[in-house]
This record gives sequence, structure tokens and C-alpha cells, in this order.
Amino acid sequence: MEKADEYFHRTGEIVETGREVVGLYEAGQREAARLLFDTALIRALRALDRDTVKLTFQSRVSMNSLVKSNEAAFLRSQKVVGFASVFAVFIALVLGYTTSSSIVRPVGSIRTALQEVTEGDFSARARVSNGDELGELAERVNSTTEQLGEWNHTLESKVAEQVEIISRTNRLRRFLPKPVADQIIASGDDTLLLARHRAEIVVLFADLRGFTAFAETNEAEVVTDALNAFHKYVGPLIESYEGTLERFLGDGLVVLFNAPIKCSDPETRAVKLAMDIQHGFRSAMERFQSPVRRLGLGVGIAKGIASLGQIGFEGRLDYAAIGTVSNVASRLCGLALDTEVLASNDVADEVRGEFSFLE
Repeated sequence: MEKADEYFHRTGEIVETGREVVGLYEAGQREAARLLFDTALIRALRALDRDTVKLTFQSRVSMNSLVKSNEAAFLRSQKVVGFASVFAVFIALVLGYTTSSSIVRPVGSIRTALQEVTEGDFSARARVSNGDELGELAERVNSTTEQLGEWNHTLESKVAEQVEIISRTNRLRRFLPKPVADQIIASGDDTLLLARHRAEIVVLFADLRGFTAFAETNEAEVVTDALNAFHKYVGPLIESYEGTLERFLGDGLVVLFNAPIKCSDPETRAVKLAMDIQHGFRSAMERFQSPVRRLGLGVGIAKGIASLGQIGFEGRLDYAAIGTVSNVASRLCGLALDTEVLASNDVADEVRGEFSFLE
């Protein structure tokens, strides 16, 4: 019975220590509570467990010799030991559950919410009902996550807007001078500009002479370098007269005036562009010339009504002029000899005061 009294005394100490741990935790002294739990309470529980084993063993030895004369005392001792063991385990479970409910679960909820945010889910929220520091931390995490979601939505909208502007700019710069394209993009109105319609325009065709023989007798690098040199030379001139580059034709090109942007003097611009191209062509292409085969240039200009608009398919659209005027300009270009500019009668009539023509 002395051992049993000592056993009950130790059990009482464990209960008091457990109450102290709970009291410290509720008072907000978590570190002190954990320290007391890990030192005094755990050691007491382990000592109680050892005493339980010893008492059980001693009781069984004593009771085996007195089983017939004192069976009731043996059963009572076993009940005492069993009750104390169950009580000790119960105390440990209660304290563990309290710690888990108040710390482990809130921390896990916050960690899960942050992980979902890093994966792009800005609707994630930490579910913590604590009224302590962990609850405050969860509120801050949720507030920050909500703000990040708003910023992400704004950023996505701005990126989509910029992509659309870049797409429109690239589409216009394919055939319009850069300053004109930038001006149209800034105004935000390019839909009507590129819409299908019929209008009177001036078309300029330019074509290299002797280029087929040149391409057959030179390496691919030399051939492409010659074309790039020609395009690099005429490109700035086309922009300076605000012409619309409809397309490159291998060793030639097509330029439109009065489409898609209207101008007051399309005939004059076309003729001046043709004369400037012919004037500097020799020096621009000098390094590709040879005594045997020389590159030349012929130009044709015509005026007339054409159908205008975008043709092609999604992702590859070009602005085009379709009609007799384009065919006439092409035929005049084909008839022009090296250094010549051939113009239709209606074009010549419009600029006759500025230029002289051979009939």
C-alpha cells in the first residue's frame, strides 16, 4: 500500500504540472509551456510509467503467494495501477491535442495557402480561427494574397493590351512608313483604314534588270546580299515620300500612293520617288556589278481605280491593290529599259509642269 500511496502522489503531481502547462499556454507564454511540458511533465510521465511496471511486477509476485488468502487485495491493486496508467495517458493525449489544435493546424493551414499562392492560385485563403498571433498572421497572409490577386489581374490586362498594340503596330509597319504607322496606332483607329473599299490610286512597279542571269552565275549568299542591298536602298526613299509598300516581288517591288492613307499629290510623289531611285541606284549596287553582267532597274507608274483591303489568312495578312491599274503599272515596268521610268498618260498629265517626258 505504501507503493500505491506513492503512486497516487506522483499522479497528483502530474495533474498539477499539466494544469500549469495549460495555464501558461492560455496566458500566451508558449515557450514556457513547451519547456515545462518537455522537461517536468514528460519526465514525470516516464517515471510514472516505470513505477507502473515495477508496481505491477511486485503486485503480481506478492499476489501469487497470497492469491488464495488475499485475492480481493490483488484485484484492487491491479485496478489502481490500471486507472493510474490510463489517467496518465489521458493527460498526455489532452495536452497533445491542445498543442495540435492551437499551433500545428493553424500553421499547416497557412503553409498550404502560401503554397497554393506560389502555384498561381490567388483565391487561396488560410482558415485560422485563433485569436492570437497565428490568427493575426493568417489575416495578413489572406490580405496580401487578395492584393496580389488584384495586381496579377491588372498585370494580365495590361500585357494583353500591349500584345494587341504590338500586333497592330507590326501589321501596319509591314506596308506603312514607321511615323505614319505610329501615328495611326496612337489614334487607336486602324480598322476603317484597312477596311475593304475602292479608290483611285497611283501604283509604282520597280524591277531589277539582268537579275535572272546574275542569280544563275552567283552563289546564294551573293544573290540574297544583292537583293537586301537593293531593298535597304529603296526602303528609306519609300518612307520619305510616304508610300505604302504593298509587297516585295523577289527582284522587284510594288508601292502604292493614296492608299490606305490619302495624299494630295500621289502622282508627283510617285514620279519623284522613281527618279530618286534611279538616280542613286548605280552607286547603291556598285559592288554587285561586273563587266560581263550588270544589274539595271526599270520603273513603271500608272493611275486608276483599284479594290483595296487585306488579303491572306489569320497570322499572315497583306494589304493589296487589285485591279487594272496594277496590271498597267506592271506592264509599263516590263517595257522600261534600264534607267527608264515609264508613266501612263494620266500620270504624265498631272506632273507635266514639273517633269519633262519623251512621248
